[in-house]
Formats: sequence, structure tokens, C-alpha cells
Amino acid sequence: MGKARNLSKLSSVLTTDGAVPAAKGGTGTTTGASGGNTIQSITGFYPGINTSQTGTLKRYFANNITLVKMTALVSSTSTSNVVIGLKKNNINIANVTIAASAYSASTTLSASLIADTDYLTLDIVSGTGTDISVRLDYTSS
Repeated sequence: MGKARNLSKLSSVLTTDGAVPAAKGGTGTTTGASGGNTIQSITGFYPGINTSQTGTLKRYFANNITLVKMTALVSSTSTSNVVIGLKKNNINIANVTIAASAYSASTTLSASLIADTDYLTLDIVSGTGTDISVRLDYTSS
């Protein structure tokens, strides 16, 4: 229950871009800087032990973005590969595979443009992972 409460408290502070507003002690940006092609990130977290599941939480963006990289991490290794799928409007656009006995993996996304009318979801395609965290790096248009 403690993790869920902490995540709930965190989400009540963050803006839709994942930044802590200056009024609440943050910089107001996700990178501490602004402008141009600055890499920004959002993170999805699946606490506890997770098996294959289809993501239902849709993530929209206020502006067009270009996805750059997807990184997945687990808190403890698994005996099988853990595959995370990224979907745009319910169509798979990328997978990242955390190999058995590994803690993390990443994949470079080749100029995946996401319009402000598109949405993203994350799926756990296969495998079992503990405390799965997925970070998407992107630039704003």
C-alpha cells in the first residue's frame, strides 16, 4: 500500500509532461532546461510481480513529439525474457526485451512521430518481471 500511496502523491504534483511545477519546488520542466530538441522523458511503472498484460492507460501529449528511446528496467532478474511493447493508437511500434538474468534493456526508436491526437499504451507482451519501469525519451515539436 505504501508504494501506491507514494505514487499517488507524486502524480498529484506532476504536470501532464511529468514536471514538478516551480510553485511546488521544481523547475517546471522535465529536463531543467527548455527549448529546441531537448530530450524529455516520461516513465510508466508496474509495481510488484507482473505477467503478460495489455495496457489500458492511454497517454496523450499536449504537442506533437518524436520518440527517441525506450528503456525498461526490473528490480530483480527473471528466468525468462521480459518483453515490453509500445503501441501508438493500439498498433505496436516498438518492443524492448529484458533478457533473462538482466536488469535492463533499451532500444532506439527511429523518428517515431506522435501527433497530439495520437495516444500511447504499454503492454507486457511476455515474461514475468518485478517492479517494471519503462522510460520513454522524446523531443517536443
